[in-house]
Amino acid sequence: RDGFIYSWQGKGYFVNQPSHDDFTIKFSEKEYGFDASFHSIHAIKPTQAIRTMLDIGPKAVALEICRIVRKNDRPVAVDYKYVPHDKGEPTLENEIDYAVFHTRMEIGAELPSAEVCDLLQCDPDTPLLVVYRHLIDLHGRHVGYGVKYMRPEYGRLIAHSGYGIDEGKEA
Repeated sequence: RDGFIYSWQGKGYFVNQPSHDDFTIKFSEKEYGFDASFHSIHAIKPTQAIRTMLDIGPKAVALEICRIVRKNDRPVAVDYKYVPHDKGEPTLENEIDYAVFHTRMEIGAELPSAEVCDLLQCDPDTPLLVVYRHLIDLHGRHVGYGVKYMRPEYGRLIAHSGYGIDEGKEA
C-alpha cells in the first residue's frame, strides 16, 4: 500500500527503487517556537478568485480568518483562511483541524500587497514565500482555502525524500 513492494504475476514480489523525487512537507509553527494569534475574523463578499477556489456562487458569503504568526514578538507570517459561510450555520476554524480532507498546495514567491506589508512590517519590494492551500473534503468539495505569506528569513521549506528517513532527523 505504501509503495515499497510491487508484485509481478508469475514472478513474485519485488522491492521498488526509492523515489528521490517525492517530497513530504511539514508545517509546524509550534515546533519551531512560533506564536500565532488571530488578527481578524469577519464575513466578506468574496472576490471571484476566492469564490472559484471555494466553489461557491456569486451571492455566497465567506469567512475571512486572518492570523499573524510571530517569532520573538516579530511578525514573520500572515495566514489568511477562507471558508464558506451559511447564515445560521456555525463555522469554526477549529472544525477544519478535525475534518477529513486532503490538501492541494501551490508554493511561490510574490511581492506583498500594501495590507500584507503593513501586517508584516516589511518593505513593498521584499519577496515573500507564499503557500496556497486548497482544502478538499472526501466528496471533492472545497471546504477551505488559505494563503500564507512568509518573510524570507522565516519562509523556508524543509523537505526530505527517499525511504528510511525518520521525521526530524537528517540522513
